[in-house]
Amino acid sequence: MMAQLIKLYFRNKTNTSDAAAKRAYASLSSIAGIILNLLLCTAKIVTGLFSHSVAISADGFNNLSDAGISLMTLLGFQIARYGRGSTHPFGHGRFEWIMGIFASLAVMLMGGQLIHTSFQSIVNPQKPLFSVATVIVLVLSILVKGYMYFYNRQFAIITNSETLKATATDCISDAAATGAVLLSTVISHVTGWQIDGYCGVLVSAFIVIAGTKSLWE
Repeated sequence: MMAQLIKLYFRNKTNTSDAAAKRAYASLSSIAGIILNLLLCTAKIVTGLFSHSVAISADGFNNLSDAGISLMTLLGFQIARYGRGSTHPFGHGRFEWIMGIFASLAVMLMGGQLIHTSFQSIVNPQKPLFSVATVIVLVLSILVKGYMYFYNRQFAIITNSETLKATATDCISDAAATGAVLLSTVISHVTGWQIDGYCGVLVSAFIVIAGTKSLWE
């Protein structure tokens, strides 16, 4: 699918060494990331609400934060491509960094709020409702994140882009976080242990760490 999008979105894909080529691949990656992460976010939050699972809802908000970062990255790339002017004699390249800072801070704040919600679930636990649909949503999420890893990794190799390499690594981390939520859901159903809140704290902490890492970069 991504190969077809490359043909439509980026016709001159043979010249991948210049800045315009890297922007094109990065923009395509950001657009695909926004769409896929929003779909995953919607599915997980709806599933989390119906199953009363804080961990699944937190994982959905993790996807929402990923979509936000992709949107900020896309806007940053679009603004950064403008050249210098009377008020910006060195160009607009640093807008990419500024947008990244705002996105990272938003992710950290969201993670902090989700930690608070997860702690409330630990204090007042409510056993999540197990269903086949919940497992299907989580498994599909892992597969989608795996697919996103492969195309971002491919783009990173083609363009030698450190940004896309970081995006690919983040996709693997997200897949691992969702895997932890899936494991928690199955364990809670089989054993009756109410560990949903603890898993929610774990995923929320992962969101805060991811936001901090993004801010540092």
